[in-house]
Amino acid sequence: MTHKLIHTPNYLLVVDDSEIKERDYCLMFDDFGNLFLGGLPGQYLGEKNGHHLNKGLKKVIVHFPINDSPILEGVDLLPPLEQSLSQTNMPVAFECDVKSYEQEYRMPIREVRITTHEGHTQWVGKYIY
Repeated sequence: MTHKLIHTPNYLLVVDDSEIKERDYCLMFDDFGNLFLGGLPGQYLGEKNGHHLNKGLKKVIVHFPINDSPILEGVDLLPPLEQSLSQTNMPVAFECDVKSYEQEYRMPIREVRITTHEGHTQWVGKYIY
């Protein structure tokens, strides 16, 4: 399964339209697909904390911090890049390994994940340049 990467100054991100719940990280897009707030992921804290969901929000489902940015707690990680990042050689997508659980458990195909030594969930696959 291939996912398009979104490049921001501090992260490589994959977003989707899945339900956004309290404490999820998300990005805000306008009607033309442009990022608001310079592409800085924000944490949704719920309406009781003054946050409101709107159609421009997309849930961050996996990320890779760059430029010494912090890990987004609770969001899966992409694997480390094998080379230094530059504007001319940035990956455009991530192809994740998948495993089908349909026959055993009647569940859909799902990304393969591992747990890092630090206890973070990391996707398995390769970057596409």
